[in-house]
Amino acid sequence: MTTKTAEKRLKRIRRTCPAKVQERMSRATRENMYLTERPSVDYESLKCEFTLLGSTGNVYDITFGRLPQCTCPDYRKGNTTCKHILFVTTQIMGISPSDHMSYQMAYIGDELEEMYDKMEDKGNGKAFMAKKAVRKEYNTMNNDSLESKMAKMRLSCSSRTPNDSDYANLGKLQGQRSERDTSTYNAYHWEKYPYRRYN
Repeated sequence: MTTKTAEKRLKRIRRTCPAKVQERMSRATRENMYLTERPSVDYESLKCEFTLLGSTGNVYDITFGRLPQCTCPDYRKGNTTCKHILFVTTQIMGISPSDHMSYQMAYIGDELEEMYDKMEDKGNGKAFMAKKAVRKEYNTMNNDSLESKMAKMRLSCSSRTPNDSDYANLGKLQGQRSERDTSTYNAYHWEKYPYRRYN
């Protein structure tokens, strides 16, 4: 009889939610963010792609899987649990912010399958879809392709921290504010780094 080898988590498990992640969690559950298309799970690789309008309308790509990733500046600076990933786990997948599964840096296969099933039960993000005009514009941008793909390639290959001009912004079509609400941000951090716009 063969025994199944336990899958190894690619990063250590978090037993409690770090303070910085709690701050991002607060933003993820309070700010208005939207999906440009319904997510589709690849159960072979256990990955799911999300395209998300951040709180000021910047468009970010999230790859959820064993090591969730996001194209936002915050993630690219090394904050591997950005508010966009937390938005996916809590709002799209319906995992309680108090559940330690909502803020992990890495997941194993059994956990991902359970999370994707939960997401399907919640309607695959139906309640958080962007307006029809936004989705139409996003599809048009995606189909214009060569320029869009080259921009994404330049961004993914660059070692610098991206800024707002590196991202498509569809906030005007969605009716989002172009300036973020900083009322839930850590006061010291915002006073020290007011020019950073991780939306």
